[in-house]
Amino acid sequence: MNIPEMIAYNLRRLREQGRLTQDEVAHLYGCEPSYLSQLENAKVSLGKGPAEKLARIYNVNIKEFMRVPPEIGDEALDEIWQSVYEIQQGEQAEVFGKLIKLFQKVNAGELNSKAIEGLLKYIETFLES
Repeated sequence: MNIPEMIAYNLRRLREQGRLTQDEVAHLYGCEPSYLSQLENAKVSLGKGPAEKLARIYNVNIKEFMRVPPEIGDEALDEIWQSVYEIQQGEQAEVFGKLIKLFQKVNAGELNSKAIEGLLKYIETFLES
């Protein structure tokens, strides 16, 4: 699952948890239901402004859009993806590129849990600065 698919999954999950239809969310958002359908199917990207607006509608932190589905990842990876999204939104392209390379190592099994913990601490320090 890539980042746009993860966002789409979570947009749908949050809407369904709130027992809302696409028509209802579209009305609250001020857009056409087809736009929400495109977002929920990863056909269009979710920018920072629309993400903030949808987070208010769903009454969640914007990080919820980056939550890794339980069947795919664990809590540590969930935190990493959320941090990557924050970095990406802050247009920190160089750091984002380095993190992508680290994720490739995680996926290849080249990093153990201690390395992942270290990576999380690095991301937290970066985000706090």
